[in-house]
Amino acid sequence: MLLAYDAVEAMINGGYPMQIAGSEALLRKLPKGNWIGGSTEYFMTDEGGRISDEYMFVTEFPYNFTIQSYGIGDIDIVAVDAYDNGFSVLIIPFEAPYIEYTPKTLRTSTACS
Repeated sequence: MLLAYDAVEAMINGGYPMQIAGSEALLRKLPKGNWIGGSTEYFMTDEGGRISDEYMFVTEFPYNFTIQSYGIGDIDIVAVDAYDNGFSVLIIPFEAPYIEYTPKTLRTSTACS
């Protein structure tokens, strides 16, 4: 759902676990909480595409989740830390380190033999 800053801030302060997409400026202003986010100003709504630096797209998770941070040296253990009955959401910066993650992960993965 597409929401204004005040509504998103209230949800974070209410402890709602969620995923948030919005402009970098808006995301930086948000309080710490049980959320993860990525920066964009381009959204798909029921009315079609929309560009906004005033609203954020929020997806509530109806269950608890944990937020983990991984570096280049330990990105290959993401699957080890995953829930047995759930899924993982990865946010990887679109920078040079991304290139370093992929080959290491592919070499250490046994899922696609």
